[in-house]
Amino acid sequence: MGQRQIKTDQSIVSSERKSLSGQLSQSRLKNKSTMMSMTSRVFTSHSQLKKQNLFALPDPALSLILTYLLEEIRTLMQVSPEWYVKILEAVDTIFSPIESHFCVVHSKYLLFKKSYLSSGSIHVVGKRGCRIDRVIIAETLPRLKGLTMKLRFTYRTYHDSHIYSAEYKFDITEKHTRSVWVHRDESKVHSEENLKAYTLQIPLICMGDNIEFAINWLNLSSAIRLDSIQWQAPTFYETKTQISSLQLKYDLDRNKKTEGIEHKTFMYNIARHCEVQLSQIEWYKAEFYTKQNYVFGFDHFQPFLRCVKSKFAGVDLINSKFEFIAECEGIVPDSMEKIGIVVEVKERDEELTNEVKRLGLLYDRYKQIELRVGDHFVIYITKGGN
Repeated sequence: MGQRQIKTDQSIVSSERKSLSGQLSQSRLKNKSTMMSMTSRVFTSHSQLKKQNLFALPDPALSLILTYLLEEIRTLMQVSPEWYVKILEAVDTIFSPIESHFCVVHSKYLLFKKSYLSSGSIHVVGKRGCRIDRVIIAETLPRLKGLTMKLRFTYRTYHDSHIYSAEYKFDITEKHTRSVWVHRDESKVHSEENLKAYTLQIPLICMGDNIEFAINWLNLSSAIRLDSIQWQAPTFYETKTQISSLQLKYDLDRNKKTEGIEHKTFMYNIARHCEVQLSQIEWYKAEFYTKQNYVFGFDHFQPFLRCVKSKFAGVDLINSKFEFIAECEGIVPDSMEKIGIVVEVKERDEELTNEVKRLGLLYDRYKQIELRVGDHFVIYITKGGN
Protein backbone atom coordinates (compact mmCIF):
# COMPACT_ATOMS: atom_id res chain seq x y z
CA MET A 1 0.00 0.00 0.00
CA GLY A 2 2.88 2.30 0.74
CA GLN A 3 4.21 1.86 -2.79
CA ARG A 4 0.77 2.55 -4.33
CA GLN A 5 0.45 5.69 -2.17
CA ILE A 6 3.84 6.92 -3.41
CA LYS A 7 2.87 6.32 -7.04
CA THR A 8 -0.40 8.16 -6.50
CA ASP A 9 1.41 11.10 -4.93
CA GLN A 10 3.92 11.18 -7.79
CA SER A 11 1.15 11.18 -10.41
CA ILE A 12 -0.58 14.06 -8.61
CA VAL A 13 2.64 16.05 -8.51
CA SER A 14 3.28 15.30 -12.20
CA SER A 15 -0.19 16.46 -13.23
CA GLU A 16 0.18 19.61 -11.14
CA ARG A 17 3.50 20.34 -12.82
CA LYS A 18 1.96 19.87 -16.29
CA SER A 19 -0.91 22.16 -15.37
CA LEU A 20 1.45 24.81 -14.02
CA SER A 21 3.67 24.47 -17.09
CA GLY A 22 0.68 24.96 -19.37
CA GLN A 23 -0.38 28.04 -17.45
CA LEU A 24 3.12 29.48 -17.64
CA SER A 25 3.26 28.80 -21.40
CA GLN A 26 -0.06 30.50 -21.96
CA SER A 27 1.05 33.43 -19.82
CA ARG A 28 4.30 33.77 -21.78
CA LEU A 29 2.49 33.64 -25.11
CA LYS A 30 0.04 36.27 -23.89
CA ASN A 31 2.85 38.51 -22.62
CA LYS A 32 4.78 38.02 -25.87
CA SER A 33 1.73 38.90 -27.94
CA THR A 34 1.13 41.99 -25.82
CA MET A 35 4.77 43.10 -26.13
CA MET A 36 4.79 42.54 -29.90
CA SER A 37 1.60 44.55 -30.24
CA MET A 38 3.00 47.38 -28.13
CA THR A 39 6.29 47.36 -30.04
CA SER A 40 4.47 47.37 -33.36
CA ARG A 41 2.40 50.38 -32.31
CA VAL A 42 5.50 52.24 -31.14
CA PHE A 43 7.43 51.58 -34.36
CA THR A 44 4.42 52.37 -36.52
CA SER A 45 3.71 55.68 -34.83
CA HIS A 46 7.43 56.51 -34.81
CA SER A 47 7.89 55.74 -38.52
CA GLN A 48 4.74 57.65 -39.42
CA LEU A 49 6.00 60.61 -37.43
CA LYS A 50 9.34 60.42 -39.23
CA LYS A 51 7.62 60.09 -42.58
CA GLN A 52 5.39 63.05 -41.92
CA ASN A 53 8.34 65.16 -40.78
CA LEU A 54 10.43 64.07 -43.74
CA PHE A 55 7.76 64.86 -46.32
CA ALA A 56 6.88 68.11 -44.60
CA LEU A 57 10.41 69.48 -45.00
CA PRO A 58 11.06 71.72 -48.02
CA ASP A 59 13.64 70.38 -50.50
CA PRO A 60 16.41 72.83 -49.53
CA ALA A 61 16.09 71.86 -45.85
CA LEU A 62 16.08 68.14 -46.59
CA SER A 63 19.06 68.61 -48.91
CA LEU A 64 21.00 70.31 -46.15
CA ILE A 65 20.18 67.53 -43.68
CA LEU A 66 21.29 64.83 -46.12
CA THR A 67 24.74 66.39 -46.42
CA TYR A 68 25.23 65.49 -42.74
CA LEU A 69 23.83 61.96 -43.17
CA LEU A 70 25.81 60.78 -46.19
CA GLU A 71 26.84 57.49 -44.62
CA GLU A 72 23.18 56.73 -43.82
CA ILE A 73 21.69 57.56 -47.24
CA ARG A 74 21.64 53.94 -48.40
CA THR A 75 19.86 52.88 -45.21
CA LEU A 76 17.36 55.72 -45.38
CA MET A 77 16.48 54.86 -48.97
CA GLN A 78 15.53 51.34 -47.89
CA VAL A 79 12.91 52.50 -45.35
CA SER A 80 10.08 52.72 -47.89
CA PRO A 81 9.39 53.58 -51.54
CA GLU A 82 8.29 57.05 -50.45
CA TRP A 83 11.61 57.69 -48.69
CA TYR A 84 13.52 56.35 -51.71
CA VAL A 85 11.82 58.77 -54.11
CA LYS A 86 12.01 61.71 -51.70
CA ILE A 87 15.74 61.28 -51.10
CA LEU A 88 16.47 60.97 -54.82
CA GLU A 89 14.55 64.20 -55.41
CA ALA A 90 16.58 65.89 -52.69
CA VAL A 91 19.84 64.68 -54.23
CA ASP A 92 18.72 66.02 -57.61
CA THR A 93 18.15 69.37 -55.95
CA ILE A 94 21.61 69.28 -54.38
CA PHE A 95 23.41 68.57 -57.66
CA SER A 96 21.24 70.75 -59.90
CA PRO A 97 23.53 73.83 -59.76
CA ILE A 98 26.63 71.68 -60.30
CA GLU A 99 25.16 69.99 -63.36
CA SER A 100 23.83 73.28 -64.71
CA HIS A 101 27.31 74.76 -64.47
CA PHE A 102 28.70 71.67 -66.23
CA CYS A 103 26.26 72.21 -69.12
CA VAL A 104 27.21 75.88 -69.45
CA VAL A 105 30.96 75.24 -69.49
CA HIS A 106 30.86 72.23 -71.88
CA SER A 107 27.81 72.97 -74.05
CA LYS A 108 29.85 73.24 -77.29
CA TYR A 109 31.50 69.86 -76.85
CA LEU A 110 29.26 67.59 -74.75
CA LEU A 111 25.52 67.07 -74.66
CA PHE A 112 24.35 66.40 -71.11
CA LYS A 113 21.97 63.41 -71.14
CA LYS A 114 21.30 62.35 -67.58
CA SER A 115 22.77 61.81 -64.13
CA TYR A 116 22.10 59.39 -61.30
CA LEU A 117 23.17 58.49 -57.77
CA SER A 118 25.48 55.51 -57.35
CA SER A 119 26.45 53.94 -54.02
CA GLY A 120 28.23 50.84 -52.83
CA SER A 121 30.29 49.28 -50.05
CA ILE A 122 34.07 49.57 -50.06
CA HIS A 123 36.76 47.79 -48.07
CA VAL A 124 40.33 49.09 -48.03
CA VAL A 125 43.14 47.97 -45.70
CA GLY A 126 40.79 46.59 -43.08
CA LYS A 127 38.56 49.65 -43.12
CA ARG A 128 34.96 49.36 -44.28
CA GLY A 129 32.56 52.03 -45.39
CA CYS A 130 30.48 53.21 -48.31
CA ARG A 131 31.14 55.19 -51.45
CA ILE A 132 28.61 57.58 -52.97
CA ASP A 133 28.97 59.09 -56.44
CA ARG A 134 27.01 61.35 -58.72
CA VAL A 135 27.42 59.88 -62.20
CA ILE A 136 27.09 62.11 -65.26
CA ILE A 137 26.42 60.73 -68.75
CA ALA A 138 27.05 63.00 -71.75
CA GLU A 139 27.26 62.55 -75.53
CA THR A 140 30.37 63.62 -77.46
CA LEU A 141 29.61 66.18 -80.20
CA PRO A 142 31.13 66.24 -83.73
CA ARG A 143 33.55 69.10 -83.11
CA LEU A 144 35.58 66.81 -80.82
CA LYS A 145 36.66 64.52 -83.69
CA GLY A 146 40.38 63.82 -83.56
CA LEU A 147 40.88 65.66 -80.28
CA THR A 148 41.86 64.72 -76.77
CA MET A 149 39.64 66.42 -74.20
CA LYS A 150 40.33 66.96 -70.50
CA LEU A 151 37.54 67.75 -68.04
CA ARG A 152 38.47 69.26 -64.69
CA PHE A 153 36.82 70.61 -61.58
CA THR A 154 38.22 71.90 -58.31
CA TYR A 155 36.79 71.17 -54.86
CA ARG A 156 37.37 71.19 -51.12
CA THR A 157 36.63 68.60 -48.46
CA TYR A 158 35.24 68.93 -44.95
CA HIS A 159 38.58 67.89 -43.42
CA ASP A 160 40.74 70.77 -44.61
CA SER A 161 40.72 73.95 -46.68
CA HIS A 162 43.06 72.79 -49.45
CA ILE A 163 41.84 73.03 -53.03
CA TYR A 164 41.95 69.73 -54.90
CA SER A 165 41.44 68.94 -58.58
CA ALA A 166 39.71 66.00 -60.28
CA GLU A 167 40.58 65.42 -63.94
CA TYR A 168 39.19 63.13 -66.67
CA LYS A 169 40.76 62.70 -70.12
CA PHE A 170 39.66 60.82 -73.24
CA ASP A 171 40.45 60.60 -76.97
CA ILE A 172 37.74 60.96 -79.63
CA THR A 173 37.86 59.20 -82.99
CA GLU A 174 35.51 59.20 -85.96
CA LYS A 175 35.88 55.47 -86.54
CA HIS A 176 33.13 53.13 -85.40
CA THR A 177 35.54 50.28 -84.70
CA ARG A 178 38.23 50.51 -82.07
CA SER A 179 40.66 48.46 -80.03
CA VAL A 180 40.07 47.91 -76.30
CA TRP A 181 42.37 46.07 -73.93
CA VAL A 182 42.16 44.75 -70.36
CA HIS A 183 44.88 43.41 -68.05
CA ARG A 184 44.37 40.87 -65.28
CA ASP A 185 47.28 40.20 -62.93
CA GLU A 186 46.97 36.76 -61.36
CA SER A 187 50.54 36.69 -60.04
CA LYS A 188 49.69 38.43 -56.76
CA VAL A 189 48.94 35.77 -54.17
CA HIS A 190 46.00 36.38 -51.80
CA SER A 191 45.22 39.74 -53.38
CA GLU A 192 41.81 41.08 -54.34
CA GLU A 193 43.38 42.73 -57.37
CA ASN A 194 43.97 39.39 -59.09
CA LEU A 195 40.19 38.99 -59.35
CA LYS A 196 39.78 42.23 -61.30
CA ALA A 197 40.99 43.51 -64.64
CA TYR A 198 41.82 47.12 -65.37
CA THR A 199 41.51 49.01 -68.65
CA LEU A 200 43.33 51.92 -70.26
CA GLN A 201 43.33 55.14 -68.24
CA ILE A 202 42.56 57.38 -71.24
CA PRO A 203 39.85 55.59 -73.25
CA LEU A 204 39.21 55.91 -76.97
CA ILE A 205 35.66 57.18 -77.57
CA CYS A 206 33.90 57.02 -80.93
CA MET A 207 32.32 60.33 -81.93
CA GLY A 208 28.64 60.35 -80.95
CA ASP A 209 29.06 57.79 -78.16
CA ASN A 210 28.51 58.59 -74.50
CA ILE A 211 31.01 59.15 -71.74
CA GLU A 212 30.22 58.32 -68.12
CA PHE A 213 32.22 59.71 -65.23
CA ALA A 214 31.68 59.95 -61.49
CA ILE A 215 31.88 62.86 -59.08
CA ASN A 216 32.91 61.11 -55.91
CA TRP A 217 30.78 62.62 -53.12
CA LEU A 218 31.81 60.34 -50.24
CA ASN A 219 34.60 57.82 -49.68
CA LEU A 220 36.52 56.38 -46.74
CA SER A 221 38.70 59.47 -46.47
CA SER A 222 36.19 62.30 -46.50
CA ALA A 223 33.23 63.95 -48.19
CA ILE A 224 33.32 66.72 -50.79
CA ARG A 225 31.84 70.09 -50.01
CA LEU A 226 29.49 70.37 -52.96
CA ASP A 227 29.27 74.15 -52.71
CA SER A 228 33.03 74.28 -53.41
CA ILE A 229 32.89 72.44 -56.78
CA GLN A 230 33.91 74.70 -59.68
CA TRP A 231 34.11 73.44 -63.26
CA GLN A 232 37.17 74.70 -65.11
CA ALA A 233 37.32 75.38 -68.84
CA PRO A 234 38.18 72.13 -70.69
CA THR A 235 41.48 71.78 -72.53
CA PHE A 236 42.06 70.20 -75.95
CA TYR A 237 44.82 69.14 -78.28
CA GLU A 238 44.99 67.25 -81.54
CA THR A 239 45.89 63.75 -80.46
CA LYS A 240 48.05 62.71 -83.44
CA THR A 241 49.88 66.03 -83.71
CA GLN A 242 50.67 66.26 -80.02
CA ILE A 243 51.90 62.68 -79.74
CA SER A 244 53.93 62.88 -82.94
CA SER A 245 55.58 66.06 -81.68
CA LEU A 246 56.45 64.48 -78.33
CA GLN A 247 57.83 61.37 -79.99
CA LEU A 248 59.91 63.39 -82.46
CA LYS A 249 61.43 65.54 -79.71
CA TYR A 250 62.15 62.44 -77.68
CA ASP A 251 63.85 60.70 -80.59
CA LEU A 252 66.01 63.75 -81.42
CA ASP A 253 67.02 64.46 -77.84
CA ARG A 254 67.01 61.02 -76.26
CA ASN A 255 70.79 61.13 -75.77
CA LYS A 256 70.44 64.49 -74.02
CA LYS A 257 67.32 63.31 -72.12
CA THR A 258 65.58 66.66 -72.41
CA GLU A 259 63.80 67.36 -69.16
CA GLY A 260 60.08 66.70 -69.36
CA ILE A 261 59.94 65.17 -72.86
CA GLU A 262 60.80 61.63 -71.77
CA HIS A 263 58.32 61.85 -68.89
CA LYS A 264 55.51 63.13 -71.15
CA THR A 265 56.11 60.39 -73.71
CA PHE A 266 56.09 57.75 -70.99
CA MET A 267 52.85 59.14 -69.52
CA TYR A 268 51.20 59.05 -72.94
CA ASN A 269 52.22 55.44 -73.49
CA ILE A 270 51.31 54.11 -70.06
CA ALA A 271 47.92 55.86 -70.11
CA ARG A 272 46.87 54.38 -73.44
CA HIS A 273 48.82 51.14 -73.78
CA CYS A 274 49.09 48.17 -71.44
CA GLU A 275 52.29 48.12 -69.40
CA VAL A 276 52.71 44.44 -70.29
CA GLN A 277 52.86 45.31 -73.99
CA LEU A 278 55.39 48.07 -73.32
CA SER A 279 57.65 45.95 -71.08
CA GLN A 280 57.92 42.91 -73.35
CA ILE A 281 60.32 43.08 -76.28
CA GLU A 282 59.48 39.74 -77.89
CA TRP A 283 56.22 37.79 -78.05
CA TYR A 284 56.08 34.15 -79.11
CA LYS A 285 53.34 32.05 -80.61
CA ALA A 286 52.24 29.21 -78.36
CA GLU A 287 54.15 26.50 -80.27
CA PHE A 288 57.44 28.43 -80.08
CA TYR A 289 57.27 29.54 -76.44
CA THR A 290 60.03 28.00 -74.30
CA LYS A 291 57.84 27.29 -71.24
CA GLN A 292 55.30 24.93 -72.74
CA ASN A 293 53.94 24.04 -69.28
CA TYR A 294 52.50 27.56 -69.04
CA VAL A 295 50.87 27.65 -72.45
CA PHE A 296 47.08 27.59 -72.27
CA GLY A 297 44.06 28.33 -74.44
CA PHE A 298 41.57 31.08 -73.74
CA ASP A 299 38.84 30.73 -76.34
CA HIS A 300 35.86 30.55 -73.94
CA PHE A 301 33.61 33.26 -75.30
CA GLN A 302 32.19 32.11 -78.61
CA PRO A 303 30.02 33.11 -80.42
CA PHE A 304 30.36 36.58 -78.83
CA LEU A 305 34.15 36.89 -79.05
CA ARG A 306 36.30 34.93 -81.51
CA CYS A 307 39.96 34.43 -80.64
CA VAL A 308 42.17 35.22 -83.64
CA LYS A 309 45.64 35.25 -82.10
CA SER A 310 47.49 34.28 -78.91
CA LYS A 311 51.05 35.02 -77.82
CA PHE A 312 53.25 34.48 -74.75
CA ALA A 313 56.25 36.28 -73.23
CA GLY A 314 58.28 36.48 -70.03
CA VAL A 315 60.33 34.19 -67.82
CA ASP A 316 59.73 34.89 -64.12
CA LEU A 317 56.28 36.23 -64.84
CA ILE A 318 54.35 34.64 -67.68
CA ASN A 319 52.48 37.21 -69.78
CA SER A 320 49.89 36.07 -72.28
CA LYS A 321 48.11 38.12 -74.92
CA PHE A 322 44.84 36.99 -76.50
CA GLU A 323 43.30 38.98 -79.35
CA PHE A 324 39.58 38.72 -80.12
CA ILE A 325 37.08 40.06 -82.62
CA ALA A 326 33.58 40.91 -81.34
CA GLU A 327 31.12 39.03 -83.56
CA CYS A 328 27.79 38.55 -81.78
CA GLU A 329 25.77 40.96 -79.59
CA GLY A 330 24.97 40.09 -76.00
CA ILE A 331 26.58 39.93 -72.55
CA VAL A 332 29.58 37.61 -72.71
CA PRO A 333 28.94 34.64 -70.33
CA ASP A 334 31.51 34.08 -67.55
CA SER A 335 33.42 37.23 -68.54
CA MET A 336 33.56 38.42 -64.93
CA GLU A 337 34.89 35.08 -63.69
CA LYS A 338 37.43 34.48 -66.46
CA ILE A 339 38.47 38.03 -67.42
CA GLY A 340 37.75 40.01 -64.27
CA ILE A 341 35.24 42.42 -65.79
CA VAL A 342 31.82 42.16 -67.44
CA VAL A 343 31.89 42.51 -71.23
CA GLU A 344 28.88 43.32 -73.42
CA VAL A 345 28.82 43.35 -77.23
CA LYS A 346 26.31 45.62 -79.00
CA GLU A 347 25.22 45.99 -82.61
CA ARG A 348 27.28 48.09 -85.04
CA ASP A 349 24.87 51.02 -85.14
CA GLU A 350 24.08 51.08 -81.42
CA GLU A 351 25.60 53.81 -79.25
CA LEU A 352 27.97 52.87 -76.45
CA THR A 353 28.54 54.32 -73.00
CA ASN A 354 32.19 54.33 -71.95
CA GLU A 355 33.53 54.88 -68.46
CA VAL A 356 36.07 57.68 -68.13
CA LYS A 357 38.06 57.12 -64.97
CA ARG A 358 39.54 59.85 -62.87
CA LEU A 359 43.15 60.39 -63.97
CA GLY A 360 45.63 58.42 -61.89
CA LEU A 361 43.28 55.53 -61.08
CA LEU A 362 43.55 52.01 -62.46
CA TYR A 363 40.17 51.14 -60.97
CA ASP A 364 37.32 53.55 -60.45
CA ARG A 365 33.65 52.51 -60.37
CA TYR A 366 34.42 49.38 -62.35
CA LYS A 367 31.76 49.74 -65.04
CA GLN A 368 31.35 46.97 -67.61
CA ILE A 369 33.06 47.20 -71.01
CA GLU A 370 30.84 47.84 -74.01
CA LEU A 371 32.01 46.74 -77.47
CA ARG A 372 30.52 46.93 -80.95
CA VAL A 373 30.39 44.04 -83.38
CA GLY A 374 33.70 44.27 -85.25
CA ASP A 375 35.71 45.80 -82.38
CA HIS A 376 39.16 44.45 -81.55
CA PHE A 377 39.45 43.22 -77.94
CA VAL A 378 42.77 42.28 -76.29
CA ILE A 379 43.14 40.42 -72.99
CA TYR A 380 46.51 40.45 -71.16
CA ILE A 381 46.96 37.92 -68.33
CA THR A 382 49.97 37.81 -66.01
CA LYS A 383 50.77 34.68 -64.00
CA GLY A 384 53.62 33.58 -61.77
CA GLY A 385 56.23 31.54 -63.59
CA ASN A 386 57.83 29.72 -60.62
